[in-house]
Amino acid sequence: MSPPWAGQIRGSYRARSLAQMGSLVLVGVTGRFCIPSMSISTARDLAKKLAKRGHKPASKHHDGSDLHSEEERLNQVLREKMHATLGSSSANKATKKSILDEDQKTVFDLVVKKGKSVFFTGPAGTGKSFLLKEIIRGLATKYRDDKRVAVTASTGLAAVNIGGTTLHRFAGIGLGQAPTKQLIQDIMTTTILQERWRSVKVLIVDEISMINCALFDKLDEIAREVRDKKKDIPFGGIQLVLCGDFLQLPPVVNGADDGTPKFCFEAKAWDQAIQHTINLSQIYRQRDTKFTEMLNEIREGRLSHATIQKFQGLHRPVAKDGVETTELFPLRRQADQANTRRLEEIKALVSHDYIAADGGKLADDDARKSLLRGCIAPESLTLKEGAQVMLIKNIDEKLVNGSQGCVVGFERSWTE
Repeated sequence: MSPPWAGQIRGSYRARSLAQMGSLVLVGVTGRFCIPSMSISTARDLAKKLAKRGHKPASKHHDGSDLHSEEERLNQVLREKMHATLGSSSANKATKKSILDEDQKTVFDLVVKKGKSVFFTGPAGTGKSFLLKEIIRGLATKYRDDKRVAVTASTGLAAVNIGGTTLHRFAGIGLGQAPTKQLIQDIMTTTILQERWRSVKVLIVDEISMINCALFDKLDEIAREVRDKKKDIPFGGIQLVLCGDFLQLPPVVNGADDGTPKFCFEAKAWDQAIQHTINLSQIYRQRDTKFTEMLNEIREGRLSHATIQKFQGLHRPVAKDGVETTELFPLRRQADQANTRRLEEIKALVSHDYIAADGGKLADDDARKSLLRGCIAPESLTLKEGAQVMLIKNIDEKLVNGSQGCVVGFERSWTE
């Protein structure tokens, strides 16, 4: 692999990262990446909890056949700010009836027309993100005031994808680990935060599954206290629009916790605030029925003997092409350590260090820094002959995101 590719990956890519926090993440230069994951038993237990609450993970393809699939991460970031993203509200309003299916239309009407607090979910390809953006446009048309609609997500990259900010940043709570009374006091002594909480009418949260139940209850208490005239109403009367997949990404747990995910739907405030839970069922993206069923068995922690045999049947010898088998690690720091160790083992005479030239501009410097911290391309990259590498951006039709290779040499310049 020619070294300029490594420089271009971040220079043209980082400030508008195409990655999503929590999705498949490449770490370092040896082809390893890590996936935040939950155990099979955790997935199985979670599926049971959701079933008790009326959540049905099974879904129907538009041709009527049962389909299940692992959620695929979006690989695109919308750089426009909220008002730019929502600029075509009027045009979309005219076509809304024709582009939303029955379940999506139900969610849209509950949120935009009836002002209900809603949680909607569903497997991959059911249009959750598409619907959320339609809802954002609809609310923008309804209120015509950015202060009335808070568009947020649990992570910075997910927030950028919908033209919003992180939930923590909107709330003004930092990491949210301080006692609730302290958080309330900090907000009450900050005029901007007071006005933000008191003027907002709708709070949208994408990737809600990554918010733990303790934080969800804290936010409820904060909203009630800051909006003191509505203390007896869940979230102080703020309408909630929550979207995510609890079978995909578990909540972030504090290092002081026991490590067991405490899902926000288990929070006291969840049952009080959420008026409707809707599972989108019509899948548009997947076509391979058998494979999606197999993936969903993994997703729900219920692998059948037939599925295990099918996956084992895909086993094959590793090709002797110089590209090593990718290893998976639960944590990014573990992948970092493995990458560093393997790189140090290479006794090459020549090595080169590359520093990212970050581009892109955001009015909010803190938001830009947060986005850069979440970028999958490292700020500095060391390459040696023999190092394993993986593309994290499409170069052309043949050199695509995920392509692996081995460094065979260095050149002073590179042209296509």
